[in-house]
Amino acid sequence: MSEPTTDKQPFKFTLSDNVRGFYGYKDGHTELEVDLPPPLNLIKKTFRTSFNRDEVERLKEGIDQALAWAKLPDFQRERDGS
Repeated sequence: MSEPTTDKQPFKFTLSDNVRGFYGYKDGHTELEVDLPPPLNLIKKTFRTSFNRDEVERLKEGIDQALAWAKLPDFQRERDGS
């Protein structure tokens, strides 16, 4: 795990009861932590992985594009063949 940008802990956000994320590292990466379901949790309680800055930016770009498409009226999506 990289050092946070300050002496404070990284910022934590919650996606669901079982999924948490952490951001605020100097190198710009984000970490996700997932509570594993049974029977996997007998071996390890959580799974944690990180995404570098480029991966986070590509993910955000994809989400922004999907949101823009979802906000289009039905007639416009049908007209444009989307």
